[in-house]
Amino acid sequence: MPHSAGARRTGWGIPARPPRKASRSPNRANSRAREGLKGPTAPLSARRSATMTKQNGHSDSSGGSQSDRDESGRDDVVGQSFSSERVLLDGTHFEDCTFDTCTLVYGGGKPPHFVRCDFAAPRFVFEDAAQNTIQLMSAIYNGIDERIIEKTFDEIRKGFGPA
Repeated sequence: MPHSAGARRTGWGIPARPPRKASRSPNRANSRAREGLKGPTAPLSARRSATMTKQNGHSDSSGGSQSDRDESGRDDVVGQSFSSERVLLDGTHFEDCTFDTCTLVYGGGKPPHFVRCDFAAPRFVFEDAAQNTIQLMSAIYNGIDERIIEKTFDEIRKGFGPA
């Protein structure tokens, strides 16, 4: 499907990114978690869902992994290893991480970034807005004209600009 000249295009590309700035003081992040603050300004470890535990947060016992928010509002997860876990992707910048037989969940929010990450047998799951988009694409492919979706895949193969 052709894109209009002014349309913002997003994708799953690996962006060129300047070196990561020093992370915030862990005391600040821990104090926000102790205060029970949740939402996009709270550290990743404080935003846990009651129905789905997010395993990709800051952990003092993980031995060197870091999690913080970068200047674009994404959570940074650096040097973390995930094994047989359900990992939420929305709004997260993963750097030097490994994912071994993980279920990677995308809900349609801010696309994740992956820099120098390794994947072994990943399973992608689309939920919420992302699932709605997949269902719409399926309906177009099966009920209107599969060429529209094939053209969309061609655009994906070419690569989108930075999110």
